[in-house]
Amino acid sequence: MKSVPSLGEADWVRSFNSRFFSIKNRKNTLYKVILFLKDNHVKKDKKIGRKMAEEEKEHMQRCARGIYAEKLKKAGFISYNSDDLSWYRVINNEILNTVYLFSSLNMFSITPLRMEVGYGMHPLFIPAPIPQKIIFFDYWEDEVMQVVYPHCRREVYDQITRVTCYDTPGRGAEFLDDEIFPAFAQASTEDEVYRIHAKNYLINNEKHYSNGGKKQIYGSDWLIDEAIYFNDNEMQRMLLEQVRDQYISLKEGRMTSNRKKRLEWKRAQLEALQDGKKHEILQILETRKIRFVNELNRKLNILI
Repeated sequence: MKSVPSLGEADWVRSFNSRFFSIKNRKNTLYKVILFLKDNHVKKDKKIGRKMAEEEKEHMQRCARGIYAEKLKKAGFISYNSDDLSWYRVINNEILNTVYLFSSLNMFSITPLRMEVGYGMHPLFIPAPIPQKIIFFDYWEDEVMQVVYPHCRREVYDQITRVTCYDTPGRGAEFLDDEIFPAFAQASTEDEVYRIHAKNYLINNEKHYSNGGKKQIYGSDWLIDEAIYFNDNEMQRMLLEQVRDQYISLKEGRMTSNRKKRLEWKRAQLEALQDGKKHEILQILETRKIRFVNELNRKLNILI
């Protein structure tokens, strides 16, 4: 005969179930709220990436013009559409220098905006965004953009501008002279830029490949193209395993973003590294360069 719980035990069971499912429902509700907030931030980030709200853009521009614009103009940079946020300069018709003024957001960021400084230096067959996004939900660093990380406090730019800048004597402008311009001065040709990239954009790979290979930092693809373009056989050897892994992953469908186009790119890279057949990838790079040079002319009136 089954034992029947006493009244006290039955009450305890009902109480436990009530508390358990109440907690569970609260957790589910909280999880849904977090997903909702995150989804809204992602949607907002994508929307801002296409067309930032004019009010926010004006606040960023006010800060950029008060701190950075004059120095960049004197250094020969041109801003896209005179927005004073995305800046470009071509050196010796070979390499592009860029400075990007943007704000970063995380899931819980609302206001104020955070003025950040990024910069890039690369050959013209590596395209740069014209213009760069003004607000990032997240970003990675590679040859196209590195970010300045000063160890200093922040302050609101002024009483009417919802942007925080660096709390330094120059409010961040000194980082152009101390870090960015000296980095640009290290290279005036494609070959010099590549030597810098080859030194800075490799990290030791956790996998122990049989050929002792390394992988690029943050999975950048540009260094592979550069190694082929500049005929760096040693670098090509180190990157072969990475390209092979990427190609197999794409072919098996584990990557989804622009998969067909990216698969063709990776196949051309792999044929160059593995079989020495470089004609197709070099043609891709030349076509990309022509397209980007035309974009520089059309959007910035920079003639190559």
